[in-house]
Order: sequence, then structure tokens, then C-alpha cells
Amino acid sequence: MIETWVTGWAVSRRTPPPVEMPWGHYIEVADDPAEVGRHVLPVADESLVRSAAASVTAPRTWMKMPVEPEELEPWLPRGWAVAWTETGHLMAVDLVATGPVAPEGYTATVETVGSVVHVRVLDAVGGQAAKGQLARPRSSTG
Repeated sequence: MIETWVTGWAVSRRTPPPVEMPWGHYIEVADDPAEVGRHVLPVADESLVRSAAASVTAPRTWMKMPVEPEELEPWLPRGWAVAWTETGHLMAVDLVATGPVAPEGYTATVETVGSVVHVRVLDAVGGQAAKGQLARPRSSTG
């Protein structure tokens, strides 16, 4: 599941493809002043966290893995910190077709650019209430 997530994340944000590393994957994040790259680990393991952190040479490199920040924090070497306001979640789901309807007063738009689907939900005054994106898998027939 992590490989699918990391590939979709890179495609949907138009970054270079993920690079496989001994502890998981690395994604270069271009044109983002808050983040230069992201290590994505498939499991929460202290030795993997320490190995990934030891390979980092650039500030603003992030790590993401399926673990609660409280469990991860003691594993971080000196100089690393949990971004408590940006912890986020690794989200993936097997999709099922439904007929969603925006709640009264809200509008939803769907835009497809290449293999990426962008969804935006606006509230009654036009403010962004939610947004999301997904990368559709490439067809095996080309």
C-alpha cells in the first residue's frame, strides 16, 4: 500500500518519481520553500527512522510513516523535530463508485489534469472547505 501511496503522491504533485531506498522511498519536492524532500517509510521502526535521518544532508527534509508522532519522537536524532501542526496522515483507500452530493450551501468541483483528479469543495460564501487529489493508476494497456 505504501508504494501505491508514494507513487500517487509524487504524480499528483508533479514531483520526480520516488527513488527506492534501503528504508523505503525518497521523493524530491521541487519548488516548495517548506520542504525539499520526503522520506516515506513503509513501517514504523526505530532503526529505519535513524537510517533515513542519517542520510539527510539538506534542511527541510521530511519523513512520513504509519506511526503516531508520540511514538516516533524518541527515535529522532538531535536536530530533528516533529512538525506537530503538519503531522498529517498516510491516506489510501480502495475506491468504490458512489453518487456523492455536496451538503446544502456547498459546491464541489472536479477537474482532471492528466492522470490526476482534483476535487475542491467551497462553502456558501466561496471559501475553501476541503480539497483533495488522487492519481489514477496508469492503464496496463497503455
